[in-house]
Amino acid sequence: MSPIHLGSRLTRAFEDTGAKLLEVHGELAKLVAKAASDPWGEHLNQTRIAELQAKRDELMLTHARQMLSWRLQGGRVELTHKTEALTPATPQNEPAEDAAEQAERPKVFHRRRTTSDHREDGENRTGGSHIKLDGAQIEPLIATLRMLEEPTTPIDSMERVRQELESLTAGTTNTRLDTWTSFPKLVQKALVGMVVARARHLQDEVHDSLIPSGLSGDLDRVFSTMTGFSKREQPGFVFGLQRHHHPMGLTWLADARRWWNDLIDALPNSSVMNPKSALAELKRRVSAELGEEEIKKQLVVVIEAGVEPNEPRLLTMCLGLEEMIRKTGKLKPLREPLSNFKKVLDDSETSYSDAALPEDFDCADDLSGLNVLLVGGEHVPDETIKRMEELFDFNTISRPPTGTRLQMEDRGREIMNGNYDLVIVLTCFVGGKDHYHHVDTACREMEIPLTDLDPSRGYEFEELLYAVELSFEEEGEEDE
Repeated sequence: MSPIHLGSRLTRAFEDTGAKLLEVHGELAKLVAKAASDPWGEHLNQTRIAELQAKRDELMLTHARQMLSWRLQGGRVELTHKTEALTPATPQNEPAEDAAEQAERPKVFHRRRTTSDHREDGENRTGGSHIKLDGAQIEPLIATLRMLEEPTTPIDSMERVRQELESLTAGTTNTRLDTWTSFPKLVQKALVGMVVARARHLQDEVHDSLIPSGLSGDLDRVFSTMTGFSKREQPGFVFGLQRHHHPMGLTWLADARRWWNDLIDALPNSSVMNPKSALAELKRRVSAELGEEEIKKQLVVVIEAGVEPNEPRLLTMCLGLEEMIRKTGKLKPLREPLSNFKKVLDDSETSYSDAALPEDFDCADDLSGLNVLLVGGEHVPDETIKRMEELFDFNTISRPPTGTRLQMEDRGREIMNGNYDLVIVLTCFVGGKDHYHHVDTACREMEIPLTDLDPSRGYEFEELLYAVELSFEEEGEEDE
C-alpha cells in the first residue's frame, strides 16, 4: 500500500473517530448538566453516564493513537496562536499529495489561552489538588467541614432551609472564622466560595415561599460575614458576593459542590468526610491484606465518617478482627454490634445442618431446577451453599462478588440478560435496598422473584423458607 493511500485511510478513520467522540461527548454533557441540578435524574441515568464515560475514554484513546500513527509516519502537527485548522506536514521521503488528498488529512485545532481564561482558572477555581496543608491544619479543616456539612440536593422545603441556614451561620461564627485564618489562602477562598454559593442558592434558586421572613436576616448576616472576611484576609476573588454575579457552573448549588470537592481533595484521606468512600477504602485495605495497623487506621476513619456501627458491610469486613477491635479504644462502638453479628451468622450456619423442607411448603415445585443468584453469598461457607442446593433442589447457586456499586450493576445486567430465575439477597451482608437497588430494579423489569431476608436474622433456614414463600406469593399476586 502506498504512503498516500495509508494517509488517506488514516484521515478517514481519524475523522470518523472524531465525529463519534463529539456525539458521545454531547450526550454525556447533557446528562451531566442535568445531574448537576437534578440528583434524582443522576440516579436514573447513572448507568448510561458510566457507559458514555467509558465510550468517551475509549474513543479519546483511539483518537490519540491515530494521531500518533500520523506522527510516526513522519507527519508534523504545528500549533499557532490562531484558532485555525492546521495541516500536518508531508512525511519525509513521501510523494506530495494532491489537493484532494490534503483536504482529507486530519485537521488539528489549537485554542490559545487568553487573559480571561487565565483569570477564570486562577481566581475562580481552587485547584484542590494543589492545596497544601500541614499536619496541624488537617483536623481543624475536617471540623470546619463537618460543621458546615456537605451541600447535597436542591433545597425543597422550609425545614431544609432552616437546617441549611443553621449550618451556614454556625460554621461562620467569629470563633470559626478565627480558625479559617490559619488555613492557606486557597482553603480560605474555597470556604468563602462554598458558603457564598450556598447562600446564593437560597437567595436565587429556592422559592421565596420556603424562606420564612424571620430567617432573611440570617441570610443577610452570612453575606456580610463573608464580605468582611474577604476584605480582611484577601483570600482571592470569589463570584457571588455581588448581587449581579452569576454562577460559574450550571447553578449556585453546582458551584458549592465544586468548592466542597476541592476542599475534600485537599485532605490526605478524603474518605473521612464520606461514609461510602470510607467503606470502600476499608474494603480495599482488607482485600489487599495491608496489615493490622493500616486496617485499624481506616476503621477509625470509617467510624469518624459517620458509618453506623451495625452496618452489615462494615461488620462483614470486621470478621476476624475481633481482638484488634477489642484492644482499640476508638473502635469501642463496634464491639457489641460485631459480637451480635457473629452470633447471628453462627446460628444461621447451624440451622442448615438438620434442616428439611416441611410437608406443607407449597413452593417446592417452583424452586426445583432454578438458577439462583445469591447476593452476598460470597460470605457463606461452601458447606452451607451445598446444603441449600440439596434442600431446595436448585440447579445452581451463583455467588459472584457484590460488595461494590459496580459489582451490583454487573449483577443487574446479568439478571436482565436472563441468567437467573430467582434472586436471594442476604441483607445481613449487603445492607439496605439503597445498596442493591440495581438488582431490585432488574428483578422487577424481568419479573423475577426477589427474596430479601431480615438482616437481624441472618440467613437462618426458617427465615429463608418464609422469605422465599413470601416472594413467590407476591409474584403470583402481580401476575393476577
